[in-house]
Amino acid sequence: MSLETTLTDIVGRLRQGRFPNEQAISQGAVLRVLQELDWDIYDTTAVWPEFQTGEGRADFALCHPPSTPAVFIEVKAPGKAEDGIRQALEYAFHTGAPFVVLTDGRTWSFYLPAEQGSYQNRRVHKLDLFELPPAEAAEMLSCYLAHSRVVSGEALEMARREYRSRHRRIQARAAIPGAWRALVEKGHQDLVNMLAAAVEFKAGIRPDDEDVAQFLAKLGHPAVVETGRAKASAQLKAVIPHPSAPRSSGDSANAHDQCLSNKDFSHFLENRLPRTQAPLNNPGYNISGFQNQNFNFVCSQISQTPRKLCVLSEKLGIVLLANVRMSARVHGGYLLVKFEGGSSQQWPLTPKSDPEAIRRTQDEAVLFAEQNDATDGQINALKKAFVDARYCVSM
Repeated sequence: MSLETTLTDIVGRLRQGRFPNEQAISQGAVLRVLQELDWDIYDTTAVWPEFQTGEGRADFALCHPPSTPAVFIEVKAPGKAEDGIRQALEYAFHTGAPFVVLTDGRTWSFYLPAEQGSYQNRRVHKLDLFELPPAEAAEMLSCYLAHSRVVSGEALEMARREYRSRHRRIQARAAIPGAWRALVEKGHQDLVNMLAAAVEFKAGIRPDDEDVAQFLAKLGHPAVVETGRAKASAQLKAVIPHPSAPRSSGDSANAHDQCLSNKDFSHFLENRLPRTQAPLNNPGYNISGFQNQNFNFVCSQISQTPRKLCVLSEKLGIVLLANVRMSARVHGGYLLVKFEGGSSQQWPLTPKSDPEAIRRTQDEAVLFAEQNDATDGQINALKKAFVDARYCVSM
């Protein structure tokens, strides 16, 4: 019988309540698992029951060399596995056993007792047989408890690598607030440049670095962004009326697919709603499909009437784009502006040393775009074409 088959049988018995106490779990689950992992459960110098430590008796000691504990397994009653953590780790401290397992048959928790941190920080992994498929559970148990891996030291080394990786992540996470405060309080130049560029893109005017640095210094602690699809859906639903809601007399009977600019839609997702993964689908609202076109549009199908889209735009502070796409780029000394399926025009660009002439060209291009019903997002993108091409526009 394979370990996977054995685990399937054990899970069935656990669900039926067939293991009511520690003795039943030891005999009906733990010893069967160890046998499938190539431990000789009849050799008490290898699988030592009731191993005596200076503080008490460990339920099982997996020994290598013979009679020398490499792993302690502490068995607890159903639902009580974590209650034995302190006791099990004390057993390990007094004998030098480097690895400890706590189990109630259903859950298997793996600990490195000699590492730093709280008891929970020293837990490398927790396996729940009710949550993982038997094949995956078998693989995890084999990684940490297979006889060959314990004897060779592979199991212990893998556990230590896992602990170090997780410990580094915890340390890095704890350092984020301090690093953020240092950046904003000192006005870190990269952060200043990023914010200044964003302001320039949105307003067409680059702020002074000193103003940006002062703003950052006032921010204080970093904001914690809430995650969760349910919360995002609830907030979106509160803003957009349901499509089945009665239309007012001013609503159009024909609701067209609308577009949001890449920047504005990203701003909407990241700042006005909790972070979520795209596509963001909510019952009744079909917001989907990130598509990067020449002009970095994010095309989002929103089955709402134009009036309701305006309500969304006003409440969330995002800019709706026209149904007609526009491209704007600088190439070969010319500014090229083209509306999909419609008008297009190009302007020769003067040398970059003449910002006033560049300003006049930009104004002409903006006027052309406005005459073709360009939205604010498209106008901003047209201006960004100058910035990307490193043309300085006189104010």
